[in-house]
Amino acid sequence: MTPTQEFWWNWGVQAAVAVGTIGAVVIALFGEAIRARLFPPMLVLDVARPEGLVGVVPTVDEHGHIKGLIPARWYHLNVTNTRRWSPVRNARVVVTRVDRRGPDGTFQQTWDGELPLRWANEEHTSKVRTIGAPARADLCALAEGSGAALIQVSVRPPEFPAVIEKDRPILVYLQARGDEGDSPVLALQIAWDGQWHAGSQEMRRSFVISRHELPTSPGSKALDVVAKVAIDAARRGGGV
Repeated sequence: MTPTQEFWWNWGVQAAVAVGTIGAVVIALFGEAIRARLFPPMLVLDVARPEGLVGVVPTVDEHGHIKGLIPARWYHLNVTNTRRWSPVRNARVVVTRVDRRGPDGTFQQTWDGELPLRWANEEHTSKVRTIGAPARADLCALAEGSGAALIQVSVRPPEFPAVIEKDRPILVYLQARGDEGDSPVLALQIAWDGQWHAGSQEMRRSFVISRHELPTSPGSKALDVVAKVAIDAARRGGGV
């Protein structure tokens, strides 16, 4: 090897080492930001089990002390990140709007704002979550003999229409939100005929939660297809 060839060979090796070192530093310092920019998370909301889960709710006395438990059904939302390796921090599921059916049979807006739902078992974990793996939020609960279901917001201001009454369907607009991104808005129609049943299939016919389709653009329709595939895959894999 001539001196000139040796010079360029050494220079190339040193340049490669320098580039590799700089690349490693950039990845260490900005890797998550680059990943979030190139491959942002994709949050999706979906009803967990239309028939709900059997559980209980506490009854309290005038002093706020628990005096007993009564049977109830809890209805949940699944929060899925289709890019699990790109997590969303400080995530919450929020109610953004509530409509009630008016005398003319059409839904009319009765409230809008932003109120967070409770996470399932929130009292034992945290009020915010990092969504990589799927998570579950409380949507509403119906206690036997209560006469109404309640939307499970973390804070319930007086003006918020939290009650779901017999033969008075509502539309609830929901969205999962976090530092790195938000889900598409999910609109759910919730209707109850006033009946309580111990059996899941009978209760599914009496307390009905159905998806209300919102106007969509061609681009959002494509995202809906991707989201549905991701949700089906999570269910087959044993997700929540």
